Amino acid sequence: MMDLDNLGYDDSRTLNKKRGEILTAARKLFIEQGIDRVSMQVIAEAASITRRSLYNYYESKEKIAVDIQILNLTAVSFFDTWNILGKSAGEVRAIIKDILENHLQEYMFISCFDIFFSKGYPDRKYVDFMEREIRSREYGTVLDLSDPSSVDFAEFATIDMLIAYTQRLVMRLVRESLSFKDVEDEVNLLCSLLTN
Repeated sequence: MMDLDNLGYDDSRTLNKKRGEILTAARKLFIEQGIDRVSMQVIAEAASITRRSLYNYYESKEKIAVDIQILNLTAVSFFDTWNILGKSAGEVRAIIKDILENHLQEYMFISCFDIFFSKGYPDRKYVDFMEREIRSREYGTVLDLSDPSSVDFAEFATIDMLIAYTQRLVMRLVRESLSFKDVEDEVNLLCSLLTN
């Protein structure tokens, strides 16, 4: 699991221990209660600082959430259709196993973030980050989407279902204190649906 205490940064990406402690406390609260239910006062108390001090680091909980999301997506691989398309069932199984064994908290927060920000983001910082990340990453396949006959849309649908089910497994593992071994047969069955 990623240690946010040592990864906190500001817009210039300078490391800052206190900022990391704020992000760690906020992530835990956001996962437990939902971003919409957590106030700056509650975050300050959890980070053992005053609310006034918290505002020296962040002007809103939304800005805190964006920094946590950027750190999460920097630390874990993108688990999306474009990164899975063209991979074998064994490769996808390994990705899911890594998520379920090593990155539950990151993916729990990513789900909270997506729900909270489903109508838009508070500033360009996250959008700019995503644009840079997407341009810099190598994807498992390069498809010519201008020729629809060359695209296997059934594979897209299968992968989307696999991603959604994996998100549900993340929630189950956390809620029920399960391990990968407890859901391994389900993951194997899902991965067997892939055509590669």
